[in-house]
Amino acid sequence: MQLKCRQLGDVTAIEVDGDTLDAERAEDFRSQLEARIHASRKVLLDLNAVAFADSTGLGAILVCLHRAAAAGRKLRICGLRPLVQEMFHVLRLDRMVDVHVTPEDALTAFGARPTAG
Repeated sequence: MQLKCRQLGDVTAIEVDGDTLDAERAEDFRSQLEARIHASRKVLLDLNAVAFADSTGLGAILVCLHRAAAAGRKLRICGLRPLVQEMFHVLRLDRMVDVHVTPEDALTAFGARPTAG
């Protein structure tokens, strides 16, 4: 699983390049995401490509969320597809992290100005 990163002002936007976040991919995902969080104070994780995430994959996000908070970093999530959104709701992850519909919504919440294109 690859993470595609781009800088949008002071926000590091990360797109997950893979449709499944499961036990097989969770450790690699967590490691890559933690490195990005360590390098940036504001991180936007776009999960639009992820159609399925199991408890291990969601656990990797939760670990990163806790470590980001402990380090004084902000992590926001956007682009949840229906099944992943339902899992966030069932596990109450949507109460632990700011979840936005679009990247533009998340950037606005960060106080950044969304850019065109």
